[in-house]
Amino acid sequence: HLVHLIFNLTISGSYTGSTSSSFTIGGLPFATKAYDASLYAGGHIGYIFNINYTDTNSTIVYQIPSGSSLTMELKGIGDNIGEQIVTPAMMGSGTVIRGSITYHAA
Repeated sequence: HLVHLIFNLTISGSYTGSTSSSFTIGGLPFATKAYDASLYAGGHIGYIFNINYTDTNSTIVYQIPSGSSLTMELKGIGDNIGEQIVTPAMMGSGTVIRGSITYHAA
C-alpha cells in the first residue's frame, strides 16, 4: 500500500483560470489512506523553475490531505512563517516542477 511516483510537470503557457486558489496537481493513481483530518502526507519538490513565490518562502513543498481525492497541493514554507499557498498566478510561462511523492494508499 506504499505508492511512489516520480513526476516532471512543465507549464507551457500562462495559466488563465482562477488564479487565487491553491495550485493543485491531480491524477494521483490512488487516494491516500485516511488517518485523521489533521494528518497530511508531504515532502519536498526536487526542482522548480519560474515560480514567483514570496521572499519569505524558502522552498516549495507538496502536501496530500488524509483521504485525499487523488490530488496534492503546493505550499511555500520558511522558517517561522507557517505554510503559504502557492497559486496558479505565481506560475509563469515555462514553469517546471520536478519531484517525487511517496504516500500510503487507502
